[in-house]
Parts: sequence; C-alpha cells; structure tokens
Amino acid sequence: MFRVFRKIRLRLIDERKLINYFYYAIGEIILVVAGILIALSVNSYYKAVQDKKYEILMLGELESSIDKTLEALNKGYYPRVKLNEDAYGFFYQVISTQRQASEEEALTHLFNLTVHFLFHYDNGAYEALKSNGLDKIENPVVRREIISLFVGALPRIAFFTHEHNAELKNLSSEIYHKHVKYNVPDNGEPNQDNWLTGSINLTEMLADRQFMLLMRKVKEVTYDKRHRLDSIKVTLERNKALLEAEIARLKQ
Repeated sequence: MFRVFRKIRLRLIDERKLINYFYYAIGEIILVVAGILIALSVNSYYKAVQDKKYEILMLGELESSIDKTLEALNKGYYPRVKLNEDAYGFFYQVISTQRQASEEEALTHLFNLTVHFLFHYDNGAYEALKSNGLDKIENPVVRREIISLFVGALPRIAFFTHEHNAELKNLSSEIYHKHVKYNVPDNGEPNQDNWLTGSINLTEMLADRQFMLLMRKVKEVTYDKRHRLDSIKVTLERNKALLEAEIARLKQ
C-alpha cells in the first residue's frame, strides 16, 4: 500500500500538479493520524476491559475475605464470648447464692472463664490489591470504605484482643497454679492439657482476691468484646453489601 501512495505522490510531482499534491499530502497525514487514533482507541478500549475484569476479580476476592471473617465471627469468636459469659454467670451465682457445685462443674466453668481468643482476619486480597495499586478500584467511595476496613477497623479489634488477652492470661495462669491440682498419671507428668483430670479447691478459689479480680476483668473484657464484635460485624456486612452492588454495576 505504501508503494502505491509513493507512486501517486511521484506522479503528481512529475506532472507539476502541486495543488493536487498538497491536497494529497494533507489527506495522507489525516489518514496516518486517523490510523494512530483508531489504534490508540482500540488499545484504550482493550485496557479498559482488562482493568474492569481485574477490578471485578479483586472486588470478588475482597468479598470472599469478608465472608471468611464473618464466618470466623459466627463460628469462633461469638461462641467463645458466650463461654466467658456463661462461666461468669455460673461463678457469680455460686458466690451470691453460696450453692454447692461439683468439681467437674467448677473445672469446666473455670476453663470456659479463661478461654480467650486473638482476633484474626483474612487480608490476603487486600494486600494483593495494595501491591498492584489501590487505584485499581475506580469508585472512590468503595475504595475509601475498603481502606477504612482493612487499615482501621479490623486491625483495631485485633490489637484490642491481643492487649487484653495478655493480661487475662497472666491472671488465669496464677489461678490455675494456686487452686488446680492436676492428676499425675503413671508416667509422672501432670496432664495440664486435659483440665478435667485435675482437682480444684473451689472454696479457697472463690475466697481468693485474685480470682475476684479475674472475674471483674472477664466481665469488663467480655462486655467490650461483644460490643466490638457486634460493631465489626455491622461494618463487615455493610462492606459486603457495598462490594456486591459495585460488582453488579461493573458487570452491566
């Protein structure tokens, strides 16, 4: 094709048709520019399609991360808080009514009173998105909410559980050491993994100021934990709904 254009150009010059050659030159420039613009347009369209596919993929991965964290809340963290609450209620009733409790009951509820957890959440999709650029999320509202969730709300509750668990663990260890005696099997090693194989002096433990301090601390922390779990659950569900709506919009 270029050889044809060159022949036309040379013929116009030879025939001294300068005006026609001028028109031809302008037409050739326009043709070249139009070709470049078409190529850029096609490339931009292809890039936009690829960017949208990637955004939909990453939004789906973020939604999956939120689903995993919600599942951990419902199946792991809430049940453990319920164990703390029930155990606190048991010992509170024993103290206030001075009712008798079996050794097995006391050991079980002491264990449940001191069951705590570290809050973990799935942030793999967020870290992958961050490494490729958070601007891949086009919608500024969605981008702002995701950053707030993974940089603010989730790390805060993880920090809270870590800080309080350290204090509760120290108190719990002291109570176990003072008031729980583990049965020694034939090998001579106390079995501290099986907390029901031991014995407990419930009367002495209930009179121990350290145990009352543990009870007060568990009450405070458990209330705070439930409040924080309820709050983060609402935040997670709101972000999940936002992601679902954005994915549906991008797929239109």
